[in-house]
Order: sequence, then C-alpha cells, then structure tokens
Amino acid sequence: MSLSAVRLRPGPAAERWLVERLQALKGGDPLAPVTVLVPNNYAGLALRRRLAAGSYANTRFSILPRLAELAGAPELAAQGRVPLTSVTEEAAIRAAIRAAGGLGAQTEHRAVVSTMHALFRDLADGGVGGESAQRLAAGGALAKVAI
Repeated sequence: MSLSAVRLRPGPAAERWLVERLQALKGGDPLAPVTVLVPNNYAGLALRRRLAAGSYANTRFSILPRLAELAGAPELAAQGRVPLTSVTEEAAIRAAIRAAGGLGAQTEHRAVVSTMHALFRDLADGGVGGESAQRLAAGGALAKVAI
C-alpha cells in the first residue's frame, strides 16, 4: 500500500493528472484497488461517472471524514466509543444553542444549525477565546449565543 496526497484545483487539468496517476498506480492490473479522496460525495460521483469510460474498476472515491472514520474506528471501538455522526453533532449544536438561551423558533431551524456549525469550526480554527470571545459576544444576541 502506498499513500500520497496532492491538492489540485478542480478542472480538466486535474482530471488529466488523475487519469495519469491512476494508470501509474494500477500499472498493468486494471483491478488493482485505488482510493481517491474527493471534496464531497457529489464531486466523487461526477468524477466516477466521467472516469467510468476509461474502465477504472476497483477505484473508490471517498471523502476525508469517511477515511478518518475508517482509520480511527479500531481505536474508538477499543475505548467503547463510536464516531461522531452528523445527526449527533447537529443535536449537540441545538442543545448548546438552547443552553445558551436559544434563538426562539429559529433555534431548531436547519440553517441556524449549519451556520453555527460553520461558525464553531471557524472559531476553533482561529483560536478565539478569552477576552476576544467576550468582545465578540457583546456584538448582539446571536453573537452571544454563538460564543
């Protein structure tokens, strides 16, 4: 097994690169297994359909969270834990919004949950905390609930 990562801008040049790379990885064996990471399931589906004309059998397309889940599953199972699902994550976000005072009827709205999810990721990536978090929370009711 070999592992390599290359990040490419989507488009015809990236597809040509992928076809060449698949040919190199598979060598003379069209059934050799290869997994390609794609940004989302829709991109994987579209790419799989376009590459099907070239008979790329046993080529799987997966997203990074799924690969991480597969890699981490044995360790989680050994600890008696399970991977975080999107349903559980959304329920936790809704519970956190309610615990912070809620946003009225909008608390349960899907758009609020997805917006908060993206915001939580951005805040975590930016390392926002302490005094800067308090300053942001003073920006209004939504900001207070988000922080």
